[in-house]
Amino acid sequence: MKAEEGKAYLPVVDFQETTECVKQELELSSDMLEVTKKGTARLKTMLSVPKEWRDKCIYLRFDQTGCITRVEINDNYVGQHYGGYTTWDMEITAFVKTGSDNKLVLTLMEDRTSMNPYEIIGIHGKITLLCLPENHIKDVAIATSIQKEEATVHIKVQGRSFNDPAFAVHKTACGCKIFDKDNRIVAEKIEKVAEATLEMRMKITNPDLWSASHPDLYKVQLDWFDHGSCQETAVVLFGIRTVAVKEQELCINDIPVKLKGVCIKEPHGKGSFEKLTKDLLRLKEANVNYLRVMYYPASTQLLSLCDELGFYVQEQASVHCVDQINTAMASTQNAPEYRGCYLNQFKEMLQRDKNHPSILIWSLGSESTFGSNMKAMYTYCREYDPSRLLNFSYPMSIPEEEIRPDLWSLYHPDVRLDFAGHYDQFIIFHTPGSDNEIGYQVGFAPEETMPVIFDAYARIPADCRDERKRDPAIHEFWGESIYRFHEKIRATKGCVGGSIESLYDEIFATEEEQLPAIMYERETGLLTPEGYEKPEFYHMKKAFDDTQAIIAMDKSEQSIVEHGKAKELELSLAEDIYSVKDGDITYTFDKGNGYLLHAFWGDETIIEKGPMLITTGLTLGDWQDASIEIFKMDCNVRVLLTGWYGTIVKVCYTIDIFQGGKLHTEYEILDLHQPMPHRVKINIGVTPGGVDEFGVSYQLPGAFEEVAWERKTRFQDYPADHIGRPKGSAKRSCTNADFSGSSVEPVLYGPYDLGWKGCNDFRALRFDCSFYKIASFDTQITATCSTSTFAARPMIIPKAEACIDDRDDRIVYHGTWFEMNDACGNYKGTETLSREAGASAEVKFTGTGICIYGPSDMIYGKSRVYLDDKIVAEGIDQYPSRAELSGMSRGYEKRYRTLIFAADNLKKTEHTIRIEVMGEKQNRAQECYVSLDEFVILDQEDTMSVQLLLLQDFQYNRMVYGNYRKEPILFETGSKGQIDLLIEKQAK
Repeated sequence: MKAEEGKAYLPVVDFQETTECVKQELELSSDMLEVTKKGTARLKTMLSVPKEWRDKCIYLRFDQTGCITRVEINDNYVGQHYGGYTTWDMEITAFVKTGSDNKLVLTLMEDRTSMNPYEIIGIHGKITLLCLPENHIKDVAIATSIQKEEATVHIKVQGRSFNDPAFAVHKTACGCKIFDKDNRIVAEKIEKVAEATLEMRMKITNPDLWSASHPDLYKVQLDWFDHGSCQETAVVLFGIRTVAVKEQELCINDIPVKLKGVCIKEPHGKGSFEKLTKDLLRLKEANVNYLRVMYYPASTQLLSLCDELGFYVQEQASVHCVDQINTAMASTQNAPEYRGCYLNQFKEMLQRDKNHPSILIWSLGSESTFGSNMKAMYTYCREYDPSRLLNFSYPMSIPEEEIRPDLWSLYHPDVRLDFAGHYDQFIIFHTPGSDNEIGYQVGFAPEETMPVIFDAYARIPADCRDERKRDPAIHEFWGESIYRFHEKIRATKGCVGGSIESLYDEIFATEEEQLPAIMYERETGLLTPEGYEKPEFYHMKKAFDDTQAIIAMDKSEQSIVEHGKAKELELSLAEDIYSVKDGDITYTFDKGNGYLLHAFWGDETIIEKGPMLITTGLTLGDWQDASIEIFKMDCNVRVLLTGWYGTIVKVCYTIDIFQGGKLHTEYEILDLHQPMPHRVKINIGVTPGGVDEFGVSYQLPGAFEEVAWERKTRFQDYPADHIGRPKGSAKRSCTNADFSGSSVEPVLYGPYDLGWKGCNDFRALRFDCSFYKIASFDTQITATCSTSTFAARPMIIPKAEACIDDRDDRIVYHGTWFEMNDACGNYKGTETLSREAGASAEVKFTGTGICIYGPSDMIYGKSRVYLDDKIVAEGIDQYPSRAELSGMSRGYEKRYRTLIFAADNLKKTEHTIRIEVMGEKQNRAQECYVSLDEFVILDQEDTMSVQLLLLQDFQYNRMVYGNYRKEPILFETGSKGQIDLLIEKQAK
């Protein structure tokens, strides 16, 4: 598809209404579109044109309609326009009848694969009917220059009848006034118009210069006279400022500036302007001074807000991912039939937005391969607007003999690399490990001298969904990335700054959007879809605050362990159960399995099981071959538990019980028969390898529902509800709807998420703790460590008696099912799967709810669920979510314990649930298997336990895209750790 050859529709300048100038905003929206076939929609409506508009010029102005818009009036073809995000006007004077209704037909067509996958069908902005006098202002261009303490304002006014010899016979004149920010006239003149283009130069002494910190605007008022009568008044806001690169630094008004920015994909639709205003005010408060507009040009509303509030802007042509295989985009960069599409959209963007002082940089396109069509855009821009900088990504694709941009664009730089270096990243497609530490194949261009700009950096963790599910504190840990990035940007001459990816999540509800798979469900935003600030927003604010103070809380050096009197501890053995009595507390140890069986306070269970070794990322076998030794010492009772986890690791636990509810646990790796998880190549980056968490845990009753902590943090003044705050408390359930209070997250966990895992604030890892407390109604357990800080988090897990494994006899299978052993993450290391349409698995249960879990993988397909013989879900898909694809590695695509279906609030009677194989799959899936891992029966009385993880070390292995990560956790034979617990009753 292509635009009309050589045709560019120039926008009419904004104007103030007079008796001769009228505009009518048409009530047209995407909701009125009728889809006629795939990729095409049509809108039919009537235009009422007043009879008073006779002998006037009548236009239709389209703010943003996409992608190809064909206009017909009264069954006559008027014209066609390519591009969904630039403003354009179409004169319809010759096609409409004044004083009557006129039939308007708009045919909209998409073009997702030629220049930009976001060129979709839709009415993204207003459509306005304009009536203007025959001779009217068509365009106003304002350029400024500064000489010492005086500014020259060059105003170029273009009339409608350009190149029309008859235009000069009219007695026309143009009056010009310039107002300052206080609405005082600082310059004025009036000139006769002898040609269709009028140029005026006006001087302003001691001008107020525009910058992000001082967004002082001037106003030009143009009065267009014909035969002594004012035909039109046009008003244009502008700013006086200079943009230049000097000695590898970006200078605004000759002052070096670092860009502290975010990427923004502008929202459209009802309420979008109000949303933008609110969010830009928040960004201003968060010390952001720069916006990189992603994917397509900004609206005039967004740019006007940036002018007024003070944001530097990089505006991008509607060119994205051209010639990129992973988005299925065509190689149109050199296609001559697309020259008009590339160039005309770019011209429209520049001509519409040229007067906005906020725009510092024009971008020819993002994440695309350079070609002759981009060169045509470059050539036009250098001639049309030499006052601004030009950028293009990927710059390494520009041949040396071709054009040179003003900035070297980098995507996802690694925090460890040279920030002033000129290079490009390319993906490496092998899986185990990588010879390249950062996981990129890097090509350097040492001959380049232009400064570097990060078009996207410090990507918020979105693609590592398995880690996000495990621990919401990954959003807090990301703050270390942005802090380290900005500190290095600030210290590096030759790096002008950049933009964090990104302000908004990109969530698409259905596959009808038809975008490439990697563009779906990317929760890379600083704000949730509901508009709440994620934890990352605060870290950006603090990192961008060049005056902020960094503090570090002193860790506690005092252990809670005190030497009591051994005679107050009673030790006994009965029927293979050791008992240690400490006042009201009784500890029981099972001589047969070598575990702490229980801890009681009177008849109340305080600890259900423990200690248990935590090696998240390395699956251990069952505890076996255990031995127990127990004996009194001078001040305590000591218990030695030794055993194996499968055949992988042998551990010795030393538990010292002191009087007063004090429990000291040490653990040591005695033998290890398994190598550490190796480094793995991901789409963009390499995991460091090693385990994700290393420490011990204790299993507590489900009544423990509140945590409190004190920890070392980089910043002191965290918001009261931020999950990274240095001290605070959190309950399992929270009524707040913001990120920290959220317990139900269907985007992350699927539509059947019941939220019983607890809210983010409750279950987030608190690292660098000096103490951590978990409490029930009347009991609390406090953890400390005398040797160092530690990390802790609670994890809600179903009790063993609530779980039905896929091999359980209570499951009745019908049809052909296959048993598979996979101990990498399945419950009890097994799963059962089928691809036979109609095959089913049925379970009878008594409870108030049920959850079905199974893995997701590239070969899995769809199922339906019956509850008490009624279909309650259909088309449930076990193919991995689209957001996870770019965070996967070859051979590591499988994800475990995915929630397939859940139901709750049932009557506590017997129910029957049946999951049935549909034999169907989505297009990307390779097979249609349905795989079952376990069923979990829910009961409102007590089906859950709390596993308290007390960690010596932690890591987020899949947090790549150049982000900061810790050194790998590689425990070995001889590795040790310890933790102190204090059990006590709370005052009621």
